[in-house]
Amino acid sequence: MTQRHARQAKRLLTRRAAAALSTILLLLTQILGFGAGGIAATPALAQDMGTLRVLSARPVSDAEDISSSYNNLHRFEVDSEDGIAFCGTKNLACPEAGTTFSGGYVSQNPALDWVMYHGWRPDNQVGYGARSSAHFHLATQYLVWLAMPHSSAVNDHVWAEEEIGRTYADVRGAITQMRSEMDAYVAAGGGGPEAGSSVIWPSPNGQMQALVTRRTPQVEVTLQKGSADTSLTFGNGAYSLAGAEYEIRQQADDALVATVTTNADGRAVCSLRPGTSYYAKETKAPTGYLLASGRSEFTVATTGQTVALQDVPATAEVRIRKVDSSTCGDAQPGTSLAGAEITLVDAQGRTHVSTTDAEGRSSFGGLPLGRVRVSETRAPEGYRMSQQVLEATVTAGQVDSDGVARIDMEPVLAEDVVAFDLEIAKFKDYGQEGSNLEQPAAGVRFQVVSNTTGNVVGELVTNAYGFADTSADDTLWFGNGTRGPDVRGALPYDTAGYTVHEVESTVPAGFSHIGDWTISAQQMADGAKLQYIADNHALAARLQVVKRDASSGQVAALAGFAFQILDASGNPVTQESWYPNHVTLDRFVTDESGCVTLPQSLVPGTYYIHEVEAQAPYLLGSTDVRVDVPADATLPPVVVASVSNEQATGSAKLTKTSEGGAALEGVEFDVVAQQDVTAPDGTMQAIEGQVMAHVTTDEKGEALVEGLPLGTGEASYAFVETQAPEGFVLDQTPHEFTVSWADQQTPVIWAQVSAQNVAATGSATIRKTDLETGAALAGVEFDVMATADVIGYDGSLAHTAGDVVAHVTTGDDGTAMVDGLALSPGGATYAFVETKACTGYVLDPTPHEFTVTYQDQQTPVVNAEVKASNDFTKVRLLKLDETGKPLPGASLVLLDANKEVVESWVSEEVPHLIERLPAGTYTLAEDKAPEGYLKAEPVEFTVTETAEVQEVAMTDLKAPTSQSLPSTGEHLPLGALLAGISAGCAFMGYLLVRRS
Repeated sequence: MTQRHARQAKRLLTRRAAAALSTILLLLTQILGFGAGGIAATPALAQDMGTLRVLSARPVSDAEDISSSYNNLHRFEVDSEDGIAFCGTKNLACPEAGTTFSGGYVSQNPALDWVMYHGWRPDNQVGYGARSSAHFHLATQYLVWLAMPHSSAVNDHVWAEEEIGRTYADVRGAITQMRSEMDAYVAAGGGGPEAGSSVIWPSPNGQMQALVTRRTPQVEVTLQKGSADTSLTFGNGAYSLAGAEYEIRQQADDALVATVTTNADGRAVCSLRPGTSYYAKETKAPTGYLLASGRSEFTVATTGQTVALQDVPATAEVRIRKVDSSTCGDAQPGTSLAGAEITLVDAQGRTHVSTTDAEGRSSFGGLPLGRVRVSETRAPEGYRMSQQVLEATVTAGQVDSDGVARIDMEPVLAEDVVAFDLEIAKFKDYGQEGSNLEQPAAGVRFQVVSNTTGNVVGELVTNAYGFADTSADDTLWFGNGTRGPDVRGALPYDTAGYTVHEVESTVPAGFSHIGDWTISAQQMADGAKLQYIADNHALAARLQVVKRDASSGQVAALAGFAFQILDASGNPVTQESWYPNHVTLDRFVTDESGCVTLPQSLVPGTYYIHEVEAQAPYLLGSTDVRVDVPADATLPPVVVASVSNEQATGSAKLTKTSEGGAALEGVEFDVVAQQDVTAPDGTMQAIEGQVMAHVTTDEKGEALVEGLPLGTGEASYAFVETQAPEGFVLDQTPHEFTVSWADQQTPVIWAQVSAQNVAATGSATIRKTDLETGAALAGVEFDVMATADVIGYDGSLAHTAGDVVAHVTTGDDGTAMVDGLALSPGGATYAFVETKACTGYVLDPTPHEFTVTYQDQQTPVVNAEVKASNDFTKVRLLKLDETGKPLPGASLVLLDANKEVVESWVSEEVPHLIERLPAGTYTLAEDKAPEGYLKAEPVEFTVTETAEVQEVAMTDLKAPTSQSLPSTGEHLPLGALLAGISAGCAFMGYLLVRRS
């Protein structure tokens, strides 16, 4: 006979023996009233399921179509979700009404989950062809026993199988169909809405049945709060996604099922029923957001999901008022506050530009909450750009009911008018004969008339030396209001200019009266002193050179610009200066006002202004400026010429690489000003925090920014990453650089910056549990292996398939974690491969694969979770008599290889089962034989690492005695008959328990 045939024969014999035995025992239990079903207490998981109370326990035979032979099979009513429970074991006592169970745990048994989900329950009483609710309940009960972990001690599957063979045909049909679907579900790996449906309540005392209840499995639903406008809120601390409160209600009846509050990441998690429709209603908006109206509806999937919820962010409206610093209100006559360009930098670093109206007012709307900084970046004609930078922080507490926070910037933005001084010298046509010195005229009055209003705004009177100078008194003011402390002259700008009129009646005898002359707006350089010599002994004019910024047209108020004046033939003009010392000049240098006036007049003709030295941040002018002094009787005393210069600019190149040095393409950056940057002409070129440019790295990993202003010669900026490449974490470090003026010949100043992106990594956790109880297993060791080549996002080979990348061991909680796993486009696959099981357990050879996939630039570590269980060793120890029948009453002890006691017990009718024995050599020894038997010799055996049941038998021989045998043909006494029946049952039981 082949081994296969032998096994088949053994199974057939075992099944027939079991059938006979179960028939006899069923009759005996009905006669003697023994309870049916039950398993010993099973260790529960850590989750607290509370308690379960039995409300009633009634025989299933109470139903009209169930035979009384099922008196000892019960249906239970309990105080659980569905109000029903099924027997979890077959051959322990039935719990009575009032019995309380505790230590319940989610079974993590997919077969049992399927049965409890699809089987009988109060709202699912008929199915799978069962002819009645009671028959469907009976079919479900048998399937519960078959789905429970097999243990011959408490829940024999063979026994259940034999009973099914004798039950009603429709019940058998229902069981067959349900079992087929159950097996297919388990083979597919479980999951779906059935997962988590079953809860096991272990026996409270080892003598009473365990119970199984059904719960509606709930899945984890994540509510993810987001902003409806991330351009306002991304990275902005004025907004928070934390603290949003929601009511979760069922769509069907508006029943409230949960109240949740979002965390700092905008997430809130709740457990909801799969396949059920809900809606979320916001009851409290998070900081900086408007309360959402309406409701967000969703239907829960079977595997959990994320529900996206959005709120509209509140915005800010900022109003600015510009005033004249002298009037504290309206503009000076001949000027206007209209047309000032106001720049606002919002909390996101973005620039907003607005223009003032005639009243000097400007406003900005649709701004993000947070810090705002305001400055003037272009002054209206006739005004100097304000150096004020106004700052305010707009908070969520200032938001009105319409979702807008409105603020007026304080203080007002004060505007200094362009102003200048006037010096007039009055001399005779000729001095004393032969002296070459002109004679001064004292007491001559000069009226200054506004060409805008036609009014005399001021008057100058020459002193004993013939001079009248408005700069001699810094409080003198020819404008409206009171001269502001930073106004740089006595005469305010007037777009129509001024007329200077010499009062003829004040001209002393012997002096000539000079006609009126006009000061044009072009001559009114801020802080300049216009110097006039009021004589007419020769047709000549003095030249004033004004240095201006080529971009803004404003005066570059810097000292040190040097010029030569060339005549028509290109020869330098020299002049004499008598103050403070007598010198001959061929270079003329600007003072702090950015102006220089030649000390002597020029005769009519053509001249050229040739720049020989510039100041930071300007470049030397490359083109000479032509000036014509006409031979005209109306020639003004002063000719004003402007020379404009371009500023040097800054540029920077950033090189972005991975940690491995690979160039990273597509990385995006804002270039952000790290300080207020003000040009020499007063132009506010950048405000701290202002985004000057947005750049993206190319295939070389390089990003360029050009045209950065240098301020007065040096300015600092930073590359701030806004978008990392796929597979990498956003680099939040500002990479600062400084660009500094080099010299008057260098138009572009370069800075170099390098930076790296850190790759996102994967992390995985495996939880190892006991296959039967779900208890955590410590000390299990794993290799973490790459199951396929892992190509990093920078193109480098991180791991080859089969590489062991880590070795981990489970802790007391049964978990082990690996981190720092390289990611790969499309996901990187790894596996936990068990290398060492904990003592008493069988090594799990299955690679537990998992995939870690890049999530986003804000997530440096993506996580994966793996669950696995270990089966364990099972050793069945049989005590037999010489006929092979179970022998109760023997005192037995199990010793390990060191002869240490592992366990001791007294044999019973059923074999003694020891689980989770470490592999190794053991000895089964007998301390005391039952009465009438000889003590057996110790039996040495080896436990191997296998999940199969390993069986060890020890046989005791009867002690020798004298006995008489019955005569042939004598009737067997009743006691002997009963003993024979008992022996037959025992022998069949022995055959039953030996299957493995």
